[in-house]
Amino acid sequence: MYNHKQTFLSLVSVFTLLLTASTPTFCQSNQGSRSNLPRQHRTAAPPCEDDVLLLMPATDSDEDDIKDSLKNIKGEIIEVIGTGPMTVYKVRVAKGTLKEAETKISKDKTFQTMQRNWKAAPQTDRRIQIAARTRRPGSFTPNDPYFPQQWHLTHIGAAQAWNMSFGSNAITIGIMDTGVNYWINELKGKCAVGYDAFNDKDGQSDIYLDPGWYVGHGTQSATTMAAITDNAINGAGIAPLAKIYPIRICGDSHGYGSDDAIIKGLIRCHDLRIKVAAVNYAWDYPWSFAGTKAHPALDKYFKWFHDQCGGIVVNSAGNHGVYDQSTRLPYLIVVSATDQNDDMIDFTGWWKSNHGNPIWFGAPGDQVWCSGTECEPWSYGGTSSACPITAAVVALVWGAQPALKNTQVERILMDTATKGKDGAYWNPSTGFGIPNAAAAIKKILGR
Repeated sequence: MYNHKQTFLSLVSVFTLLLTASTPTFCQSNQGSRSNLPRQHRTAAPPCEDDVLLLMPATDSDEDDIKDSLKNIKGEIIEVIGTGPMTVYKVRVAKGTLKEAETKISKDKTFQTMQRNWKAAPQTDRRIQIAARTRRPGSFTPNDPYFPQQWHLTHIGAAQAWNMSFGSNAITIGIMDTGVNYWINELKGKCAVGYDAFNDKDGQSDIYLDPGWYVGHGTQSATTMAAITDNAINGAGIAPLAKIYPIRICGDSHGYGSDDAIIKGLIRCHDLRIKVAAVNYAWDYPWSFAGTKAHPALDKYFKWFHDQCGGIVVNSAGNHGVYDQSTRLPYLIVVSATDQNDDMIDFTGWWKSNHGNPIWFGAPGDQVWCSGTECEPWSYGGTSSACPITAAVVALVWGAQPALKNTQVERILMDTATKGKDGAYWNPSTGFGIPNAAAAIKKILGR
């Protein structure tokens, strides 16, 4: 059995130094009734692909218009993503002319959207998780050795929901992350080989290294959602019957995923009739995925996947304690991280969950047990656990009644969520509350 304490205690001081050196310093919000007010914070722009723009033509633009516009910025089409009105041109301009090209395109009516190919990052809590708390499970008690330590399973009502439904294998979760090691014992038979959207090719694996230890951000997420339950290995998955389709959206071990890879991942989900997509990446306001001005092409694809494909997209909020002033979108479920008291998680000196207008739900983000890339038991946290937990609840609930529409599933989850201590239907810390799988399934089944 993997020994967290022996391996990691010696590294805590090293990681503390790394975090201190690499993490921006934020203003602390006032306490009490003012704790939810926006922090005064200026977020640096995320990295983007050098000299590349993502352009979506206007509906009345023809080939000659596009050709003339690209000639004006000395742009070369290096990839065409999507078809018809959802076509995105990936265009490379001359080195050092990106801003000039943006200015010219902004004055040109040939393209309806223009954006840089932004890169977002995984949102794992990098603190070393050692201790775990025990919660009383439901009447169905799987034999997975870490199940008693998986407090989140009872906290979100998953263990209780299993007494009514295990969901359905008709539901597949498309996980857009660092890749998934689909061959490990906790995922055998229920996880596809998957798709490398970054390099646009079939087949992938988890390539995430952070920092220098092979933990596997995507594999953690996949096993949190749907690890094989009651197989006497590690922990239990939230949606035991759901399938996993891995979509790797990053190109190297640093884990940065690009907007165009997410777009291609959504297209792949549509092609395979996958209804649940988990985008376990984030950046801070105003660059968050809820920021439609920063990601206009990607935003159109989020809306398309929800409104036209009937899918649900779940996204992590991020871990820098930033108040997101973007609008809450009806087609993008953004999730904050909560502790075992249902409060928005805040580890002073380490990190705090992002929060604000776009938040739909809060979900467990502390000491969530799952499996790593070599199928070793692993504990992690942050909005990187909150996102897959919420996506798995969506899969479990939808699996109880697969004929439901996406909007019906969303409404049920909103109405049955465990509300915050203030009793409000919505608040900027945890949105509509903590997802409650048992209450949602009970409502679906009319019990």
